Amino acid sequence: MKLSSHSVVAIRAIRAAALVLLLGAALPLAAQTAIGGVDTIPPTVPTGLVGTAVSANQIGISWNPSTDNVGATGYRVYWGTASGVYLQARGAGLSTTTTTYTVTGLASPARYFFAVTAQNTLEESVYSNEIFVDVGISLESPSGKMLTQAGVDSIVDSVGAVWTLGPPDASGFPTKARNGVVDGSAAVLCYSGRSVNARGDLAGGWWKWTDDATLLLKGSWSSVSTTPIECAESPSGKMLTQAGVDSIVDSVGAVWTLGPPDARGFPTKARNGVVDGSAAVLCYSGRSVNARGDLAGGWWKWTDDATLLLKGSWSSVSTTPIGCVVAPAADTTPPTVPTGLVAVAISPTQIRLTWNPSTDNVGVTGYLVYNADTGSVIATTTTTSFTHSGLVPGSLVPGTTHNYRVSAFDAVPNHSPWTDPPVSVTMLPPDTTAPSTPTEILVSAVSSSQINLSWAPSTDNVKVTRYIVRRDGVRVATPVSTSYADTGLSAATTYSYTVAARDAAGNISPYSTSVSVTTASAADTTAPSAPTGLTAAAAGSSGANMSWSASTDDVGVTGYIVRRNGVQVGTPVSTSYADAGLSAATTYSYTVAASDAAGNISSDSTSVSVTTAGAADTTPPTTPTGLTAAAGSSGANLSWSASTDNVGVTGYIVRRNGAQVATPVSTSYADTGLSIGTYSYTVAARDAAGNISPNSTSVSITIADTTPPSVPTGLTAAAAGSSGANLSWSASTDNVGVTGYIVRRNGVQIATPGSRSYADTGLSAATTYSYTVAARDAAGNTSPNSASVNVATLSAPPSNSADLAWDAVTGPNLSGYRVYFGTAPGTYLQPLGQGISVGNVTTYTMIGLASGTRYYFAVTDFDILGNESSYSNEVFKDIP
Repeated sequence: MKLSSHSVVAIRAIRAAALVLLLGAALPLAAQTAIGGVDTIPPTVPTGLVGTAVSANQIGISWNPSTDNVGATGYRVYWGTASGVYLQARGAGLSTTTTTYTVTGLASPARYFFAVTAQNTLEESVYSNEIFVDVGISLESPSGKMLTQAGVDSIVDSVGAVWTLGPPDASGFPTKARNGVVDGSAAVLCYSGRSVNARGDLAGGWWKWTDDATLLLKGSWSSVSTTPIECAESPSGKMLTQAGVDSIVDSVGAVWTLGPPDARGFPTKARNGVVDGSAAVLCYSGRSVNARGDLAGGWWKWTDDATLLLKGSWSSVSTTPIGCVVAPAADTTPPTVPTGLVAVAISPTQIRLTWNPSTDNVGVTGYLVYNADTGSVIATTTTTSFTHSGLVPGSLVPGTTHNYRVSAFDAVPNHSPWTDPPVSVTMLPPDTTAPSTPTEILVSAVSSSQINLSWAPSTDNVKVTRYIVRRDGVRVATPVSTSYADTGLSAATTYSYTVAARDAAGNISPYSTSVSVTTASAADTTAPSAPTGLTAAAAGSSGANMSWSASTDDVGVTGYIVRRNGVQVGTPVSTSYADAGLSAATTYSYTVAASDAAGNISSDSTSVSVTTAGAADTTPPTTPTGLTAAAGSSGANLSWSASTDNVGVTGYIVRRNGAQVATPVSTSYADTGLSIGTYSYTVAARDAAGNISPNSTSVSITIADTTPPSVPTGLTAAAAGSSGANLSWSASTDNVGVTGYIVRRNGVQIATPGSRSYADTGLSAATTYSYTVAARDAAGNTSPNSASVNVATLSAPPSNSADLAWDAVTGPNLSGYRVYFGTAPGTYLQPLGQGISVGNVTTYTMIGLASGTRYYFAVTDFDILGNESSYSNEVFKDIP
């Protein structure tokens, strides 16, 4: 394919993205990347990470911007429920281009840990500082008074609790009482001179004992005698003992038990079987050892006969002097070396590692996976397997050989030696062979809303992974089997289907020959309601005129059945009927039933009887003349000259397109409720005997569409290189239907597209153009022009560059696009996942290309979760 200067080639891509190679167009320097060198310097680590609980299930975090030698393109957010252990793998954090992020849908109450990295087009920084934020903890907020021995005897806090002094505890320190109940849970951690201080969790503050403030208080380390300090309730608790109770159920139904020793040998606590190892030793003196925990915002205490202090009321053990738990010897024994390490290439960009579990004197916590080629740890896992793919550090290239080692570690952490020697594995070559085209496509309409498809299996050099089913050219399913049931279809509608096969490498076969099938019509089994109000009057000696009230139907009444003496004599579509050819001086009985298009017939109406006159009038009136019709917006006004009769004209019969629609008694009629179109009318006269004249000469009218569409809104225009502009706008509306749009450049019509977008080409570089759009309908009605927009084309690019442009991908989670290039078709210098990240734009200019070389380009899009699409269509450019 040879491209000339200022030409444009656009090819529709996978996932509605289109890559366009624009020759002779330039982008700003900020969007250009030189091909001669690759940026390997990561951005600086984000600093100043802070967070706050927005609600019981939302946490907002923010940080300072990072810097980069080229430019940071965004950030990744990592979070989890344990320190240093995140739910997102390295390189797959939540993407954002701003320095703030809100995580939603969190469980509460709970504590969450966060870290952030910065990224440019190729590199990612190390993790920032880690922070934690608690959600769902409801705390009592007391007042800010101090309860002193010499001053206030009692205080009332913000929820109405009355605080007073209590008796001394076992250590001799005063206690506090809430509503008369002594709370003795405020244990001594350390003291010096006449001040005693303790650290607690409630509201994240400090709690302080002093000689003149006997209540555990919140505040700074300033003088308590001059500064009022907030006071707060400290939770009491039951004790879980080694020799006594094995488990405790707290106020929210959680079951607490003892857990295994932590890294320093102290026992841990477990909630519903999940070990919480956060109870670290703060200080100890003599025979007292105290620890601090986080859950439920309370205090946790270790003693020789009270292993864990939980929220609740004190047991009798609280009167026993506090003892000491002696820390066991530290664990210095590493786990055994993992054995049986095996590496298998499972795809051109994935390696699967498995090994046998290690053993440890306390317990193996996890494993480190080491890439011996790069000399770096690429993963931490708690399982005995790991899949290394091209989306994580140490990207994999098809056909290359890679070497791995594994080490086990425990909670201390003690690390085992690395497995030796390293295991080697060679990546599979890329699979570029598409499956065969599906054949023997069979379709059958099984109902009015479902069509079943089946086909013969396709073959592939590796394996067919699924199929792509398209209905009327639009993909509707990707089944893994060779059949599909398409549901939710419209009744009595014809649909066309094609099928293609796809393999794991994303290769797609050509589509099968299309097959068409029509769904069944929806069955209507509901009959109309029975006609009511039937009346009949003799029309001379040989006729009878009847009329009745209209019936109703779930779909629509199409006509009526008139029966005379039980025998059907007429099927009018209106609510009246003139029966003729009767005998004089004879009584007749009539009934009417309603029918619909499905052939459902209502029950008969109540019967009425009529007796014809004795003398027969057989002379019809004269034919009406001078019939005229004038069309309105939704109706026709008819008038004619009066007919004459030997006895007297009693009325007229108006027929539209041959069907009776009215029986007026005057010489005019207004036919309303008409749709746009052409209608033919005739009129006949009748007398009391039921004689009807011949029809008049017919006249026709046309209901025209004179309403223009609404003005297009939301017109936007963007330069497409140096010689084009892309326009889009919101759809106009019309009483019948918009058939197209008129695009004007600088006031001159240049195009009449049928869609809501237009690409204007052949423009001059660095020139400003003004555009407007108007809508039109099939009747030729044209809306006023939209508000004009201006766009300036870009300056002409250097000769050794390539301008790329593509259609935007829609979706709420889109993060941006990556550009891939190389000098051979389908072979790019960057593996999938490490293309040039250009941000959320749809154009890009590559400069610094070598002369005399052909370059191939493709584009992918990725979302905020790190998911990346397949490659778009490929385009190339020859650099002169």
